[in-house]
Amino acid sequence: MYAINDADKLAPRFPRTSDELETTSASFRSCSNYGVIEHCIEVIDGWLCPIRVPRQNECVESCLFFSGHYQKYGLNVQACADSLCHFTAFSVNSSGGMSDSYAYQTVETKQRTSRYYWTLLCYRR
Repeated sequence: MYAINDADKLAPRFPRTSDELETTSASFRSCSNYGVIEHCIEVIDGWLCPIRVPRQNECVESCLFFSGHYQKYGLNVQACADSLCHFTAFSVNSSGGMSDSYAYQTVETKQRTSRYYWTLLCYRR
């Protein structure tokens, strides 16, 4: 596990340069039907990571970790992936009771994707 975590080559990496953005966008376009997915550089989704019920001495409000949708306790994980389904970014800083859309608004992933969205707009022109 530590060897994998320490390997920079395996670390999640969001596209940064214009060339990387262009390559990623072309990859999404090539795997879509009739090339209809244009200018897409990442996909993002949330996942509920199940946990045991937090004890009173571990958190103030354990009910915040309960997902009514999945009927279990957990952590909200937001993750980005490229067209090859390789993870490029992720965040685990929201309780399981938080919706994906709200969790996305509160995480670094939003800042990251917003910044590259503007880069992509420049790339498109």
